[in-house]
Amino acid sequence: MSGKKANRSIHKYEEALSASAGQITLQFDMDCVHDFRTTVKKLRALLRWLSSVKKPLTKSFAAIYHLSGELRNAQVLLKDTEAEKEALEGFRNWLNVSITRLEEQWYKTYDRRIIQRLCKKIERSGYQKGEWETIRRFCRKRVNRIRGILYLSPPPDEEMHNARKMLKDMLYVYEWGEKNKLVDEGPELATLKHISHQAGRFNDQRIAILLLTTYLEEEKPEGSSLHTVLDIRQKWEESADKQKKELIGALTGFVENNKWH
Repeated sequence: MSGKKANRSIHKYEEALSASAGQITLQFDMDCVHDFRTTVKKLRALLRWLSSVKKPLTKSFAAIYHLSGELRNAQVLLKDTEAEKEALEGFRNWLNVSITRLEEQWYKTYDRRIIQRLCKKIERSGYQKGEWETIRRFCRKRVNRIRGILYLSPPPDEEMHNARKMLKDMLYVYEWGEKNKLVDEGPELATLKHISHQAGRFNDQRIAILLLTTYLEEEKPEGSSLHTVLDIRQKWEESADKQKKELIGALTGFVENNKWH
């Protein structure tokens, strides 16, 4: 595959980034935030695969990407706790205040020139030839990293999140390679998608517990409200423990059966 073809794909992602970032500024819609973050992940995966630059994102862009993640976490959790609206009234109010603060921070931080500078940095970096062998090396490296994480007993939650990032990198590069007829063997896309989704659900639960704990530390609810929140946190922690065990099992099977040795 020629560098010209890769450059066209990367340029499309750059255009999509500008469009989705503009939509966030207009309305802070949850789907717009999701589209922005997914586009970043796809672009970053291609750059990690094809570019010789170790850190393809600029610092200013990484800052707004991190900010969009905080916003996304609060938005998703607010939606997911709709069923517990009354029991978690204080927490939901806290989330709403957090969302407003993050939106104001986005207004202050985001500038179209941030993406323009990112695009210039990308254009200055050269691309290696995209082919099946480079995809295989890219994926093998990440499988080995996941294997290393699984050697930890048990793997810390943050390392499980790192494993999820590696799964996403493989998924997007493999998906792109299949679309451009570079892939001729390896795990089915469905396998990568399934485990990535499983890792995403665990990470969402982990983030929910962290945010609920932060709320408890900052707001210090008392009486029956405190007991209710503590009961819900315990339920979430039990769910996260179960999800983590299942994810470790799925990752172990994936590492043992991959064809990127």
